Amino acid sequence: DWRQWPELPAVQHNQFISVNADLLHRFTTRMLDGLTDMCGKIDVSRQQIQASK
Repeated sequence: DWRQWPELPAVQHNQFISVNADLLHRFTTRMLDGLTDMCGKIDVSRQQIQASK
């Protein structure tokens, strides 16, 4: 459980994301879909953290 590390910004701001592991665990073109999804979710989290400052 990541909450055991309260010094992490993701924990401080309750910004946890989940990504479909099936898209990321093999080096195929599907990995690009997983990476696009992950990057999009990270960007949304970043925007939410910046907006709360």
